[in-house]
Amino acid sequence: MTSGKAHQRLIRERMANLPEPNLAKKKKLARDLSNAEVREIDRNTALHVILSYEWLGNMGSSEFHFGLYFGPYLAGVVSFGSTGGSNTSNSVCGNENAHLVMTLTRGACVHWAHEHSASFLINRACRLMVEKGFNIFVAYSDTEAGEVGTVYQASNWMYCGRTNRTEQFRWPGVPIENDGGRAWKNGEWHDCRLISGYTRNRQNRSFLRELRRQGKTLFQGKEIRGSDRNIYLANESRAELKSRMVAEGFEFRKGASKLRYVHISGDRRTIRRLRKALRWKPEEYPKRKGGLVEGNASSTTVGDGVRSPGTAPISYGV
Repeated sequence: MTSGKAHQRLIRERMANLPEPNLAKKKKLARDLSNAEVREIDRNTALHVILSYEWLGNMGSSEFHFGLYFGPYLAGVVSFGSTGGSNTSNSVCGNENAHLVMTLTRGACVHWAHEHSASFLINRACRLMVEKGFNIFVAYSDTEAGEVGTVYQASNWMYCGRTNRTEQFRWPGVPIENDGGRAWKNGEWHDCRLISGYTRNRQNRSFLRELRRQGKTLFQGKEIRGSDRNIYLANESRAELKSRMVAEGFEFRKGASKLRYVHISGDRRTIRRLRKALRWKPEEYPKRKGGLVEGNASSTTVGDGVRSPGTAPISYGV
């Protein structure tokens, strides 16, 4: 991208030129947010919007999904999942509050949605997540996708600086199929944090939980790891898989840093307590200027056709 626009905005502009069933009805309903409703949806329902509009083009580590509806028509999706990095949950508001942390992992709004649909959807989805026991939400804006986090700024989220640069990998030749059955596209970069996920078999979780309750730590010679909610069977170590990837021709590099946002939701007492516990220092909002993102660190050129880490959350074209 060379226009300085965010990826999702470019996608919406392109989709607006394609045939759309019941477009007049959709636009009429979407004129007023009083017609809008946010409710939990399943993964398959969310998948259609995410694959069509989202920068990453996949569902990542999403566990919970919410849709924005105008009447019967789905106008936007937001998904939440596990936080990126092994220390993120602990580092936001301390170990004692780590269980309250969730990451906004994916999301997008369609081209005919109300102009304030994104912030409307995010705020209400967070409130619904509070009912599930989560109060601290982390989101990242990806400068490589042209994002600066405008929707988070409009929603009064706290900007907490940039992340460290993470290692990325890609398969430079013809598409191949990895052990998880995923086909890598030629030239696409992916976050190396994904490698840990590829070493884990998350099938038959109920069976693995029952084995753990029986005091067993192995199944078919493989170690049972993780919490009950994220239990998995370890196929091989991360180092072993990365070594095999290098031998097969995968390339590795350092990726760009991301802009980090935090939101705390709940009753006043909970919000006050968690704000005091916040360990990430809030800073002034970054701005986009001349195709660059200006913030507390050196500016980053917007957009180079590079895919960002698999856990980087939503942009909504901002």
